[in-house]
Amino acid sequence: RQTGFALLSSHSVQESSDLALVAHIATLLSSVPFVHFFDGMRTSHEIQKVHALNNQHLKAVMELLEDRIDEFHEKALNPNHP
Repeated sequence: RQTGFALLSSHSVQESSDLALVAHIATLLSSVPFVHFFDGMRTSHEIQKVHALNNQHLKAVMELLEDRIDEFHEKALNPNHP
């Protein structure tokens, strides 16, 4: 079905962590909302080490996408400018 959303599925705990950022980046670059979903039962019951992104990586991504983030904020709903 065409919903207007892109779907992004994770199959492991590491993928869930990594694809969360990917979903945000893809939304900013394409202006298409992404729904990132994963099997909560599977991810909550697996014992795995997750290599999380550190703040330096996230700041670098935010700096690269600063213009896109500003565009996204300008498009947001605002009660002062309906």
